[in-house]
Amino acid sequence: MIQEGNSETTIGIYVRSLRAIYNYAISKDVIKRDENYPFGKGKYIIPAGRNVKKALTLDEVQKLYQYETIPGTPKDQAKDFWFLSYFCNGINFKDIALLKKKILMERCYGL
Repeated sequence: MIQEGNSETTIGIYVRSLRAIYNYAISKDVIKRDENYPFGKGKYIIPAGRNVKKALTLDEVQKLYQYETIPGTPKDQAKDFWFLSYFCNGINFKDIALLKKKILMERCYGL
């Protein structure tokens, strides 16, 4: 996977799934946990990705807020959704799509 250009994070995601399948098979007595178990102390360690958080500065957020868009355009709507997410402490966009007005008012405005 490394030779194909996958990141450590991607490799970790796939190998964790493989380990879960392996452990499930052990729990169902399909295979035995013996010295051939590839994970654990002194064996293969699943790589952990680096979680690099890149927060915007307040100046950058202000520039985005002041950016002029044409009302009703997709760019204007995208800006509105981004700021809704931002002001709701990073609520993800799928949750925004599933929101009801009452939930939005409680979550974002404490009403």
